Amino acid sequence: MRNLLAVMESEAGNPPWIEGHVDYTITGRQPFFYRNVVQCIAYLLKQKAFARHFLWRSRKEYDYEGKRRFTEMNTCDWWGRTEVSTIQDTQCPIADIIADIIAHI
Repeated sequence: MRNLLAVMESEAGNPPWIEGHVDYTITGRQPFFYRNVVQCIAYLLKQKAFARHFLWRSRKEYDYEGKRRFTEMNTCDWWGRTEVSTIQDTQCPIADIIADIIAHI
């Protein structure tokens, strides 16, 4: 079953699972599995089904009394300040992935 899932995930373009081990005093060596987070983010950003749900611009939200609300990451002041810097100004692999995806849209 594990081999079949590995084949299906590979064909779907999913990032591969990586196996690691940790040594515990009581239970001894235990396996754990993880994926490369940068590859996972790139995979998610390339999914057309999710595209309309991504928020790329900051926005200010207000409640019914006119008070500022902070409901999501893009509603905070940090997002608006960061948005004015260019994506090339950052030294972040995620920024490079986003720039590459945007260039190919």
